[in-house]
Amino acid sequence: IPYWSAAGTLRTYRTRALDGSDKPKSAPGRIAAPTFYGEWRLRDGRTTVLCEGESDTWAVTWALDQDRVGADVIGIPGAGTPPFGAGLLNNKFVILAFDGDAAGRQATDKWIAYLTGARIEHSVINLPDGRDMASFTPSEIRDLVL
Repeated sequence: IPYWSAAGTLRTYRTRALDGSDKPKSAPGRIAAPTFYGEWRLRDGRTTVLCEGESDTWAVTWALDQDRVGADVIGIPGAGTPPFGAGLLNNKFVILAFDGDAAGRQATDKWIAYLTGARIEHSVINLPDGRDMASFTPSEIRDLVL
């Protein structure tokens, strides 16, 4: 899973076992600065959905069909990722869509504080316990986001 910068530079990549038996692993020593998964798709002035994890980013991207809906979809590697990227998120309305578990809620609180401090407009999708964005149908994802 490649993590490209907004400028098109490969920052890092992550690997996953095909059978889902392990957690994703990042390539060591490749990343110079935090990078959103999908940041190469960011466009000026667009609503941006920020997901927790690549598979949620894939699900939301596919469900929204970005060009039709007019929103960009990016992700962070996981709930433990500290907030970053205010420069890339300036002039956007950010929708936080993190997992419905303790780690996701804690990450949501940190990102709310960060976005508020950076004066970036935002909203939150509060998912039910044990759910993530990829666990919803495309129609349900559109209802959650739009």
